[in-house]
Amino acid sequence: MRRTVASALRRLAANMQLVRGRRGVTQQQLADRVDMDVRHLQRIERGEVDVSLTLFLAIAQGLEVPPQALLRPAHLKPPKPGRPSHSKNA
Repeated sequence: MRRTVASALRRLAANMQLVRGRRGVTQQQLADRVDMDVRHLQRIERGEVDVSLTLFLAIAQGLEVPPQALLRPAHLKPPKPGRPSHSKNA
């Protein structure tokens, strides 16, 4: 059972990132839509935390996709080491 849950959480994380990226929605925008802390959303997108059914459905609604779209087979990208770089164009 743990493997099944872990696999579902990884698929959720990967699909959230994929859908969010395709729709041009930032993590902060999605967090605002779902009324949650952006840090918690980030942990969900890394597959680090479990989510309730209520939150899962809210995320799907916030991304404007059917819930089953967030559980399709998908692969979570490995995290990049270090902090993201912010280039300044001056």
